[in-house]
Amino acid sequence: MRSSLATVRWLDAMAVAALVAFAAYLTDPVARGVMPLSADHTVHLTRIHLWQAVLADGHLRGFRPEWGFGVPIGEFYPILGDALILLLHLVPGVGLRLAYALGFFAVFAFQGVAAYLCARLCGVGRLGALLAGMAILGDVGAYREGGFVYTVTYGVWPQAFATSLALLGLSLAARWMDAERPPVRTGIGAAVSGACALLAHPMALLVLAIFGAALVAVRWAGVPREGVRVLLRAGCVFVLAVALAAFFLGPMVRFRGYMASYGWLGPSMHAMVAMLLRGSFAQGVVPPATLLALLGLASATCIRRSGLRAIAIGTLACWVLATREAFWDLRLDLLSPSFAHVQFQRFLAVAKFGGYVLAGFGADRILRAVTALGRGRRAARVVGIVLVSAIVTWVAAAQLGALRRAGPAARVQVERYPGNPGRTADWADLARAMERLWAERDGFFRFAARAPRNAHDLVDLVVETGAPVYKMGFTPGDNFVHKPESGRPEVLDALGVRYVIERVRSGRPSRRDALHFGAFRLRPRQGSIRPVAWIEGPGAVHVDTDDRFAPYVRGRIEGADEGSRIVFAIAGHPRFRLTMNGEPVAWVETPIYGDAPDVTPEDRLAGRVRGGKAHGDDGSEPILVAAPARNGSFELTYDHALPFDWAMGVLSLLACGLVVFAGLRADVAERALGTLEAHARRRIPVAVPGVLVVLLVAATGLRYARAARAHADHLHARASADPAHGVRVGPAKVDMWIRPAVFFAPREGRPARLVLSDLPPGRYTGFRAIEDDPAKMRPKGRLEFLLRIVPPEGPPTEIRAPVRHRPGSVPLSFDVPSGARLEIEVTAHGTPPPLVVDLWPEESP
Repeated sequence: MRSSLATVRWLDAMAVAALVAFAAYLTDPVARGVMPLSADHTVHLTRIHLWQAVLADGHLRGFRPEWGFGVPIGEFYPILGDALILLLHLVPGVGLRLAYALGFFAVFAFQGVAAYLCARLCGVGRLGALLAGMAILGDVGAYREGGFVYTVTYGVWPQAFATSLALLGLSLAARWMDAERPPVRTGIGAAVSGACALLAHPMALLVLAIFGAALVAVRWAGVPREGVRVLLRAGCVFVLAVALAAFFLGPMVRFRGYMASYGWLGPSMHAMVAMLLRGSFAQGVVPPATLLALLGLASATCIRRSGLRAIAIGTLACWVLATREAFWDLRLDLLSPSFAHVQFQRFLAVAKFGGYVLAGFGADRILRAVTALGRGRRAARVVGIVLVSAIVTWVAAAQLGALRRAGPAARVQVERYPGNPGRTADWADLARAMERLWAERDGFFRFAARAPRNAHDLVDLVVETGAPVYKMGFTPGDNFVHKPESGRPEVLDALGVRYVIERVRSGRPSRRDALHFGAFRLRPRQGSIRPVAWIEGPGAVHVDTDDRFAPYVRGRIEGADEGSRIVFAIAGHPRFRLTMNGEPVAWVETPIYGDAPDVTPEDRLAGRVRGGKAHGDDGSEPILVAAPARNGSFELTYDHALPFDWAMGVLSLLACGLVVFAGLRADVAERALGTLEAHARRRIPVAVPGVLVVLLVAATGLRYARAARAHADHLHARASADPAHGVRVGPAKVDMWIRPAVFFAPREGRPARLVLSDLPPGRYTGFRAIEDDPAKMRPKGRLEFLLRIVPPEGPPTEIRAPVRHRPGSVPLSFDVPSGARLEIEVTAHGTPPPLVVDLWPEESP
């Protein structure tokens, strides 16, 4: 028996080693310690560098000035992957870039290992599990849909880490719930894996909810009288997982109003089905893997293994949720406003993981079927093994071919500028010059660099120089709402930009005052650099020390009157506390320029104000901390740890203590759990779990009904589709979040028109816009917008304007008298994209 168990473990170890070797082959030379430099990798490295500085100051989270007007670190972006890399960095002789390479490779390889373990825990044979692991590693992938292109080339790997951990935890939970007397360490493992998933990416919360609900439903349906035990065990795993991650998850959820919005609708169901019929259940999935996944999906419905059935249900649910129709048909925005900020294509990355596990199960069913046809003879099993090995080779060959066809998009980039070592040397010279200028500084300042949206080759200059570098363009890798991208003088003045990094273009004259480094030059900027604080109106401010690396700003105000206010060159965050003469003062967020109204932290936290622009913030939105000025002393302080943070930290410590105790004294923990289950079975009627489910469904229905009533007077709720007049109702992506709206799609000579005669009287507000993505494309025509309010008596009121082809919503505001008729007409010249419109009473949410 002991020899047989050793053989099993040896075979599993060999399979895991094969997966790690395959991952090393795919990502070579990353496994040898060479850091990838494409897309977001340099951004992740820089954020890890900033978190290292925060930890070195003795804090778990902090506010750093290196990006924008400051950025919270350790607050909104998942920390598990960063923590893994910093742990490797603690090893003597392992630099940060080497640690990043090793940590990234570990995460990439872990996908395959997790898929293998997940399949094995659910009862899949080794060959099938090996296929699952190799398929998830060799998947070519697509942008926002996981796979090699998204994880390696684009460098978006935290979600892959979280998905692997979440489904591994689900498989452990299924094993624990299926056993009559399960070892408590299995349940602890499920909870720890779930907690790690929550720390790896926020998407894990949805993944755990979907697959966890599927597991409970499957297990409960299999043994209806065991509902109490099923809910008890599932509850123990989920509560312990959330408690373990509470120290990070709690503050993140509490301050979620300060998280940037990246809402993105997925493909249509029609497009998804068409792709499936062509042999791919998602972009980049090769046909043999799709066939095996469909076989595994069908087979999973015919067996009594709760883990596999839950994976099948969860995978199908994620595949459907990725579609545009899921958001609208299920009206997820009514269930929770947070769904308006989800990138729905990311559900496909989760569906791929589950799909490849099901593909492994499909291959395993083929092996079992061949063995059964041979009545269990050894020769039949050998034939089955050879057949399945051929299938594994077929899938691997198809995936490697897809990777080759993808070209540079599926190759590991370890050179900063591939094929251009001279430019890489110029970058190093630039970094040395910046480091020297920063070391010789006489006060705080920033460098600025202009770069395309997805070019981040200059971002990690922060790591090399220690200096703040502002990118005039999009910077991923941080979820803070205040992410200006503008190069306007007002923004650069407020940032304190002293030097601008420019890329040298051939044929352009050079400037005498610039420092030249081949492909780059460092130009001193002519501008009025603002201090960390200034007074708007009468008065003057004297700052003790302009050290923006400190967690506070102190100084004095003189000569201010009632109309004066102090503005700080610091982005607003609810952890900031302002006092004047020792008394707390409420502050607001104000724009750098323009007349946009100020915003309070309470407004953001309540969700009444959401940030986001398709081309990035330009400084005209509320961002800087401001408050009425009072003569005397002032202090703006960043609170690293609030009482709520301490409470969440204590909860996580207690959960860690429970995990350690249960691991060391498993016998005591198993007796306690057995006693708890026995008491629950005796004292809780069998019908109680069913009643709880009914109450949950009823509460969800009430939430939907309440939200629907709140939106009943919105234009999208009152309008109905009228294809004959170019009008339809659906979800629109405007200002980086998804919202319901009315689409007007006119044709040249055939205006789109909507008439409503039953609007309640009152003040109405709303917006009109072209959706973000079409607005970024080259215009193929133009639109004209006309809104007419026709009262029962008197002349109509008209709002007429040409529609500019650019992203961003245009606000609408007008009065509707009693009995008036509302007419909206949109005219097209050429073939422009549709115009989206929504209106609502001013007092409506």
